[in-house]
Amino acid sequence: MFDEKEYKEMFSHVTASDESHRRILNMEMTDKAGHGNVFRRMAVAVVVVILLVSLSVTAVAAVTGADWFEEFFTEKSGTILSENQVSYIEKNTVDYGQSVTHNGYTVTLQYAIMDGYSLHMRLKITAPEDVILDKENYGFVYQNKSQFYPADGSNPPRSGTWRTENEDTHDNVVYIPMSWSGSGFVSGSKWILELTDLCGYDDEEGFPNENNTIAEGVFRFEIIIDNSGLEEVELVTAPVSCKAKVYDSDTEFHEVNITLTSLKLRPLSASLTINNYQDTFRLAGFGIMNIVMRDGSMVEMLIRSGGNGENQYMSKSPIVLSEVDHVLLPDGTKIPMPE
Repeated sequence: MFDEKEYKEMFSHVTASDESHRRILNMEMTDKAGHGNVFRRMAVAVVVVILLVSLSVTAVAAVTGADWFEEFFTEKSGTILSENQVSYIEKNTVDYGQSVTHNGYTVTLQYAIMDGYSLHMRLKITAPEDVILDKENYGFVYQNKSQFYPADGSNPPRSGTWRTENEDTHDNVVYIPMSWSGSGFVSGSKWILELTDLCGYDDEEGFPNENNTIAEGVFRFEIIIDNSGLEEVELVTAPVSCKAKVYDSDTEFHEVNITLTSLKLRPLSASLTINNYQDTFRLAGFGIMNIVMRDGSMVEMLIRSGGNGENQYMSKSPIVLSEVDHVLLPDGTKIPMPE
C-alpha cells in the first residue's frame, strides 16, 4: 500500500472589490399621460443610489479574515470545505490589525488561525502609492534576524523565510501567508514576530537578498494566543503495532516494524509518538496520514517535522474533531476515534 514515488516526492519538499451579482432594474419613469414627474424621478434616482451604495458597502464588509482562510485552505487541500469546516474557520479566526511602517512600506499583521501546535497568519505589505509591486519576489532577511519566539523565553527563537503572493499585479499591495508550528501555543501566551529588512527575493539563491533591501528596519508584532481552536484528542489507548518504510536514499526504501504509542489529533495538526525507531523523520511510511470523517470524506495530513521518536503534522484543511471516524495510516492500519 506504500507509494514509494509519492513518498520520495513528498520528502523532497520537507525541511513549507467583489462586484455585486445583482443590478437595479432599469426604470423608465414616465407617467401614463406622457408628462414626466420630475420629483418622482429624482426620488427614485436617490433610492437607486442609496441601494447601490448599500450593496457596495455590504460587499466590502463581507471580506473578512475568515473569508481569506476559507480560500487558503480550499486551495491548499484542493477540495471544497464543508459547512462545518467553514463554521470552524469563522469561529476561530483572530483579527489583529497591527501595522508597522519603515521607509514608506507598511507591514500589517491582519489575522491568524491556530491550534495548540499550528499557527497560520496573513500579513499585508503596502508600498508607497506610486510603487507597483508587480512580482512575487519580496521577503525578509532571515537566519537569526527574522524570528518568532515566546515573550517569556520559554522556547528558542525560530527563523524562517517566506515569499509574497501578489493578488493584483497593478497595485502597491502584496500578501504573505505565513505558517509556524511547534509547542507552546497555549492560551494566554504572548509571542513576538520580528521581521527584519524587507528585501527583493533572489530566485537563484532561494532567499531574500540583503543587497536589495527596500525597507530597512524591524517590523515587530505581538501575538496573544487565545483559546480559539485549542482542542486535542488522544486516539491511542494501547500500543498499536504497524509497519512503515524507511527512506534510505533517492531510490531505496526498507520496511520496519514500529509501535505507535500516541496519536494526538488537533483541528489543524497532529503529533505522533513511535517506539522501536527513533529517526522518525525518515519514516516515509508515516509521511502522510489521512483523517477519515464519518461521511467518508478525508483530510490529508503531511509531516512538518520529526525526530527522536516523534513526528509532527499539519493538516491541509481544518478538522472538525467531532466528525472524525478514524485515522488511516499508510500501511492500512485504522486508529478509531475514541467514544
